[in-house]
Parts: sequence; structure tokens; C-alpha cells
Amino acid sequence: MTTLTFRPAEKNDLPSLLELYRVFDGDAPGLDLTAAETIFARIQTYPNYTVYLAEQADDVVGTFALLIMDNLAHQGMPEGIVENVVVA
Repeated sequence: MTTLTFRPAEKNDLPSLLELYRVFDGDAPGLDLTAAETIFARIQTYPNYTVYLAEQADDVVGTFALLIMDNLAHQGMPEGIVENVVVA
């Protein structure tokens, strides 16, 4: 059995991420690499927001984005939002 690992995505992972995100685009063309690099650089400036990759045997098999944010409810416990979940 091959281990599944998770790690924060890096700029050089963008082609793999864009391929996974094609599931959201249907027949429309996806984001081009230059635009993705610009957006990814901006995302990296956001506090507590990370795009993760799931890897198995050195293959990218999934992704998700996690935002952890402060919260005034629930005695101030932080909460998270998970978005853009894709599994190959």
C-alpha cells in the first residue's frame, strides 16, 4: 500500500494543480500558467490560507485549499473553510 501525503503547494506545482482544477472548467479553457502564477503569489500573502497537495507515489492525486480564520462566535475558537477540493 502506498502512503498518501499532504503538503503545501509550491509555485512549481501549478501545472499539476491546473490539471486537477480542469474539473471545475468543463469545456472552458482553464487558467493559463502566467495568470495562475500571479494569483498564486497573491494567495501566498494571505495569512492562514494555504493550498495543499495530496501525493501518492510522487504523483499529485488531489488538492484542497484551507483558510483558518478568527471567529467571534464559539468562544473565539478559530474556524476553517475548505474549498476547491479535487481528487484524481
